[in-house]
Amino acid sequence: MAFSDVSMSMWLFVSVCFCLSSSGLLDIESTVGLESVHDDTAKTMGLPELVAYFAEVADVVDVNASASASNDSTSTEAFSNPMVQSEPELELNVESEQKKKTTKFVYDVISRLLGWEMEAYDARRSQFSQDSVSGKTLSFWFVTACSNSFAVAFGLKAALFGVHPKFYFSRLMVRSIAFHIIVGSLEFVWMVFMYLSVPSFAYTVALVVLDSVQNVTIWLQMRNSSGSKLVTNACYLYCLWVKVALDVLLLVRAPFSRDIVFAIYFILSAFTFTRIAGIPFKRLKLFKGMVYTAAVFTATMITSAMAFGQLGPFSLYCFLIGYAVYATHCKKVHSAKVTRKMETKWDSVSQRNPFDFKAEAPSSLMRKSLDSALSQSAEGRARVVFDVIAERENAQCIDKAQLARLLCPSGVVMSEVEKSFAELCDDKSEGIAFAVFLQRLPSVWQWYFEYMAEAVANFDERSQ
Repeated sequence: MAFSDVSMSMWLFVSVCFCLSSSGLLDIESTVGLESVHDDTAKTMGLPELVAYFAEVADVVDVNASASASNDSTSTEAFSNPMVQSEPELELNVESEQKKKTTKFVYDVISRLLGWEMEAYDARRSQFSQDSVSGKTLSFWFVTACSNSFAVAFGLKAALFGVHPKFYFSRLMVRSIAFHIIVGSLEFVWMVFMYLSVPSFAYTVALVVLDSVQNVTIWLQMRNSSGSKLVTNACYLYCLWVKVALDVLLLVRAPFSRDIVFAIYFILSAFTFTRIAGIPFKRLKLFKGMVYTAAVFTATMITSAMAFGQLGPFSLYCFLIGYAVYATHCKKVHSAKVTRKMETKWDSVSQRNPFDFKAEAPSSLMRKSLDSALSQSAEGRARVVFDVIAERENAQCIDKAQLARLLCPSGVVMSEVEKSFAELCDDKSEGIAFAVFLQRLPSVWQWYFEYMAEAVANFDERSQ
């Protein structure tokens, strides 16, 4: 009985050990099969195999940890790094790209309509060296040689000898006309320099600054003038607003565009091309009394065609009609509230020489301008001019009405006459004294003395 119990106990122990060993081998074989460490044949793992197995397991754990860390860092950068774009930012970028494409499309359409060539230039060389002979380049050099060279010479003459005497009665007017002439001459030279030089953004900025000053002087001159405004003011305003738009387009959209610079050059040339356009009208005695108005319109039409092709004259004509409707029906420039009694009417022509009368004979005071004895001294010439303006011999002062009768026929508005009179009139005197006229206005009496002598000579020639 005891033997049987012992044998039974031994049998149970052996059976348990066998089951445990069988289950352990099955687990090892399944694990090795999943991880692909050993071959398909189940073998008992030794110490080297176990070391290699656990090393591979550690590598797998490290790879998984690094992958999870990179995912966390990527998700963190998506929130913290501004360079990582979210979906709303991508939508904004798409919208901005579409706006850029739309802007480029609009610019291309405008360029085609205006006849701009849109050639591609090498930024390392001047545009002049890359251009071939074409109608636009020939027009550029023609205007430079025949018109703007005269403008530069006129600028030098104005700096040395002065301008029309009507501007010297007011500080604002004389400064504005000086800047208008001198800055305009510099602008012409600067644009030729830009065309002959390697493109630079600094050159473009300098051009826009010069043209902006020129636009301000145009506005001041136009605002303080009277006489034949419906056409000339429309042309001046057309040039002003067109140049403002071209300045913005040049600075913002295409700072190195030759066509835009040429357009500014041609539109600015309308002011100097007026003299060339007026020469045949004057020689052929056309448009009597309206030669300057016809010359301004002709010059602006020609230069707008150079700048904008076929749309240039059409746009000028539409602008002129629109401005005429506004001036006559909205602003009502012919009314007494706008044009005062002493001022030159809008449908009349301003006189460059206010003493050159067509019907009336020169007065005895004006005939003193032909006296050689008086013309030899500065005080004698000033005294002749002063007496003619004051309308009496040995006058002591010039009143406001007499100054208006001198300046208004030359196209000066009455408000500017009043400002000029206030600047020159002393508190103690009732008007402009002869001493002030002699010392502060030398250009006035020098120019007007020559005008008087010319008017007397012209009248005597017509009377023969």
